[in-house]
Amino acid sequence: MTEQLVAWGMPEAACVVDRDFDHEIKQRESDGFPVFAYENADLEAMASRTDAFELMLSELGSEQKVKDKGGPAAIAKIIYAAVIPVARLRCANAANGWGLAFDKVELADKVSLKTLELNIRGYCAALSAESIDPPPVSDLVAVADGSTPLAQEVSCPRRSYPYYRGRDFLSVTGVALRRQVGSCQKAATDAEHLAGIIRAIACKGVKTSPWGKDLQRFIGDLNTSPAGRVPRPRRQPDRED
Repeated sequence: MTEQLVAWGMPEAACVVDRDFDHEIKQRESDGFPVFAYENADLEAMASRTDAFELMLSELGSEQKVKDKGGPAAIAKIIYAAVIPVARLRCANAANGWGLAFDKVELADKVSLKTLELNIRGYCAALSAESIDPPPVSDLVAVADGSTPLAQEVSCPRRSYPYYRGRDFLSVTGVALRRQVGSCQKAATDAEHLAGIIRAIACKGVKTSPWGKDLQRFIGDLNTSPAGRVPRPRRQPDRED
């Protein structure tokens, strides 16, 4: 849709998108397409690195449990350790076209309630079982635990680190809220439910955040330097008679 609006010469037409785990955004940016990516991999990942995460823990978790764990920053580090292996798998999957069925495997089910550690082998085995013609489980484990380095790791140009999918982060956060930092019921800690909460908390501060200010400048610049922002025309498929 944005591509068509730009082709029509619509002023200030732009697309705000998730960066994800491939290099599609980088390519579109180099083509001059008016695309602006969220910080980190997506909107929820960006929100999780703001005070919205702390506010969510204070609302849904136990103040004493959060304090006993060292506070929100310490809890976030524990969650990062669980989601980084998944991020490596997502990156390798995009680069190699493995077609891993991430949406069919519940990440939270592979995270320990007691330690918040990811059962890497169990998660990789579940991915393999749900996917069509996946690599051997041992190869997936080697990628996930870092034994096999990624040929080209995706990273955030805004230097947000570690790089991860927001809903993966929230899946592990949900597990934490059930015992480690709270006493929520499982149904209340689903990643999709938490995604709605953290977006609602974060939305007020987005406009005045560095990312929000950069987006406003980006939109403003579209009127002053439109040249080169019209996407290159895509080749039309040959007609079948």
